[in-house]
Amino acid sequence: MEKKSKFLTPKSLWEDFDGGQPLKETKIDEMKYNGIVYEKYYFSGRETDTDRVRVFGLYVTPENGAKKRNAVLYVPDVTDKVSYEVLNEYVAMGYSVLTVDLYGKREDEENYTRYPADVSYANYEERGRHLDYADSSAKETCEYEWTCALRYAINFLEQKNAGAKIAAVGVKRGGNLVWQLAATDERLSCCAIMFGAGWSAYDGIYKYSEEDIVMDEERRRFIAAVDAHAYAPYVNCPVLFLTSTNSDEYDFDRANDTLSRIKGGVEYRFNFVANYNNYLDEHCKKDIELFLKARLSDGNTEFPASPELTLSQEGNYLKAALSYSDADDVAETKVYVSDGGLNPARRDWESCDRIGGEGNSENFGFVLRGNDRMVFAYGVVRYKSGWTASSKVAALRVTGVIPKKSNLIYAGRNGLEGITFYDKNAEVKDVFVKREDFIVLTKGADDILGAYSKYGLITYRIGASASGFTENSMLKFDVFPFGFASIELSFLKEENGKTERYSYSFDIKSGSIWQNKIIKLGEFKSAEGMGIRKFDGVFALLIEGDGKFVVNNVLII
Repeated sequence: MEKKSKFLTPKSLWEDFDGGQPLKETKIDEMKYNGIVYEKYYFSGRETDTDRVRVFGLYVTPENGAKKRNAVLYVPDVTDKVSYEVLNEYVAMGYSVLTVDLYGKREDEENYTRYPADVSYANYEERGRHLDYADSSAKETCEYEWTCALRYAINFLEQKNAGAKIAAVGVKRGGNLVWQLAATDERLSCCAIMFGAGWSAYDGIYKYSEEDIVMDEERRRFIAAVDAHAYAPYVNCPVLFLTSTNSDEYDFDRANDTLSRIKGGVEYRFNFVANYNNYLDEHCKKDIELFLKARLSDGNTEFPASPELTLSQEGNYLKAALSYSDADDVAETKVYVSDGGLNPARRDWESCDRIGGEGNSENFGFVLRGNDRMVFAYGVVRYKSGWTASSKVAALRVTGVIPKKSNLIYAGRNGLEGITFYDKNAEVKDVFVKREDFIVLTKGADDILGAYSKYGLITYRIGASASGFTENSMLKFDVFPFGFASIELSFLKEENGKTERYSYSFDIKSGSIWQNKIIKLGEFKSAEGMGIRKFDGVFALLIEGDGKFVVNNVLII
């Protein structure tokens, strides 16, 4: 018999959830190391039509004998394996920590969560359309099964730490699941969410574009009861949300919309990291530490109100007014601006010049270049306590700006403005990184500074003028190698919804001077040997290689 479609909401999806069945926990291993106890458990989750889910988890606590302590449910990205180093950091803060496997059956893994046959799609490798679509019902999705397992994980933490407070910390797709937890499980005292903010049904459809998704019955089912942003209005516990501006998996603009859906009276804080893709910085890491301490331990700690930013245009000049609270405790303020287009992952964010202000308000200025009809900006305020807060993104439609073409893409005299590290090449277990570990200004010959990253460099500033390039245009840049190096340059281009790479490679020997390279754009080829026919859609220049080298004065003429 064909299954009937059922339309559900966050409320109706979870109203008949049975989360009170016995855990039937089994400890299968225990290890003590450096004052920390690591215990591996299986415990039972929800009952399906054929059996109960058997959840595998790692429970980590300080080795001091305390029977009750506040606890953290750590939910990594679903495909990530357990990082003991990450869990240790939460234990060092004084919490008991539980993380559970949601991925399910994985090759070469002995222990993993067992899903009954009738929900085998909850195994990530058997997910099919159940991950991103609700073809029959929101209940028959991976997200539903994974969130059910997490609600039983909260049962486990409650049992181990009776009467203690519990927080949930989620990363990327794990963050999307924590939105569901925060809206459906009143036992959470707070949650910290990184990257995930819903809107997955809108993948590739940007907030300020004129496109929209095809809204059929399946999309309505998914958006109404699966996509994480649908749960934001139902959240009752304090939320800390952290994301980067240039994530190509999690839409920065729409994350701001999710925050706006949280109902009045519910505390939510947020911080954004400019020009990062897959990672967050040490300021976000400090925010989580302070937030968890305040909401799990200190109780009455109050954070400054989130800063606010307003934009206005005066001819070719953009004025950004940043207002904030607790001015006496402010250590630093910044405003970032981008006129890099509708796709947030492709924008280059520049810090603005401060042009005045007093008390709790400052003004910043930015000369408009006419690259796009829209300009985007947000402010950041860092406090002496270590707390960092951002404003929501402000967007302004600009008019009457005559485009100003600039051949210069990056210059070391401007610090690291206009260039960042290519973090897709990094193999870092933690989501938090120190910027100086990824990209630094480094002296070449004559003590002239340039950009260096062992992971590769990328500039999004290329996209603003790419439409004016031809195959006869020239890429010029200075490079100082510290030894023999093989360098690959690549233009990244959006074609038919995919990112294509057109590359040019060369070897370079060390020397005592900066070496100037001039390359005709017609020399850049795809893997199939094809050149770039049209430069519309080119959004970035990537600089990678083997060996240490410093880059400066990148321009296209």
